[in-house]
Amino acid sequence: NNCLNCHNQHSSNEEQLLHVTPPNLCLYCHVDMQKKIDKSTTVHGAINTPRSCINCHSPHASNQKRFLVNDVKLLCLSCHDKTYTTGPRKINNISQILQKSKKIHGAIEKVGCIGCHDPHASSNPFLLSKSFPSGSYAPANKESFALCFSCHKSDLLEIAVTTTATGFRNGDRNLHVVHINGEKGRSCIICHNPHGSVNDHLINEKTQFGGWEMPLRYQSTESGGSCAPGCHEERKYDRITAISNLKK
Repeated sequence: NNCLNCHNQHSSNEEQLLHVTPPNLCLYCHVDMQKKIDKSTTVHGAINTPRSCINCHSPHASNQKRFLVNDVKLLCLSCHDKTYTTGPRKINNISQILQKSKKIHGAIEKVGCIGCHDPHASSNPFLLSKSFPSGSYAPANKESFALCFSCHKSDLLEIAVTTTATGFRNGDRNLHVVHINGEKGRSCIICHNPHGSVNDHLINEKTQFGGWEMPLRYQSTESGGSCAPGCHEERKYDRITAISNLKK
């Protein structure tokens, strides 16, 4: 409501005659964001750069919601077009993954990266907006995978015998339950890439298993598919044939 809220009209030690440097200037008004950053275990790296909030937001006006400087997906990919390494942690080149992929995660197609990630700060791994395991295994319940089940129905985890809860089944045997079930359930990202893949159903070409990049060798068919990963011999599933055999 007044330019002088942010700028000094005569002189300043800051660029653009600002009172103080962002993000402190922004957080003076956006106190809820300050509280969120203070209580979160991970803060988006963009906030800690010299331009801070104005990396993503225009301080004056925009044709985008939330004063963003560009469309959400394009904005994120303008930085995530390279691989980042922070200590033992690696953030993949997401732009490259999407460009090479035949299938893109529907969440990205519909709402962009903010469908799963909080762009400011989070106490979940990878700035995720809801809980998801940071390792390869977690107890198989809705709470462990709350992020996924905010869109996907939890029936695929909870109903062992079904013809509707999932397409990953042999007849009416729910193979998601087979793979995820138990106190040491496998994480979704062992088999699926959450961004995009050259395979149907976002199936990974390879998955990290300790120090080994294990190939999955997934093949899709019209009514099922097969995989031959390092953890077991080739196995096939068929939603239709197996049901027909059961009826006989």
